[in-house]
Amino acid sequence: MKESLPEWYPFFDQAYRSPSALFWGTTPISSELGVQQDDPCGPALFALVLQPIVEAIRTELNLWFLDDGTAGDDPGKVIDALLTIIDMARKVGLTLNFKKCEVAVLGAGPEEVEELFKKFDEVAPGIARIGENVATLLGSPLTEGAIEGVISAKTAKLVDSTERLAALTSHSAFFLLRVSVSLPRLINFLRCKHSVLTRNNSPTGVRQEVASRT
Repeated sequence: MKESLPEWYPFFDQAYRSPSALFWGTTPISSELGVQQDDPCGPALFALVLQPIVEAIRTELNLWFLDDGTAGDDPGKVIDALLTIIDMARKVGLTLNFKKCEVAVLGAGPEEVEELFKKFDEVAPGIARIGENVATLLGSPLTEGAIEGVISAKTAKLVDSTERLAALTSHSAFFLLRVSVSLPRLINFLRCKHSVLTRNNSPTGVRQEVASRT
């Protein structure tokens, strides 16, 4: 804290220097470890703990939002990054939940993919394997094969939303659809990614479904 945010250190020192008293009814509980949930300073302090780990990773792709990180590069470099994260996280009291981690191998043959999956499983036992046809990052497909699944999933959500709007008047339903279910991520995805639309998820099909509900 002193090195990263020296101007804020006095405030944080005053706020967290001594344990806080929490109460369960009339029973006091001493809060002595970490910040409390809903503490507005919690995410910033957690990010400060993770920052040295993020800076130590040398993969070409290195994206983070708090504890949600993505590393992408040659398999060997990604495995090195994973080992770095595991080691450095342990030193600051953090542990990776391997069952919530995912790995995708893109552009390799079946035998090579299986071999690489085994190597990752040795480092992170239980890590989830993601196939090329379902590989996505932040909701966007990473391969041509994953495009259909992404569009179908987003279309299904839109159709499901329109079915719920059938109970409202057309004016109210259209207003809610326009301001709340505009799906800006889908619009951005369609603009930035070439896709082959099927009959079920084409713009015409979605338009007809929405028109029938509103």
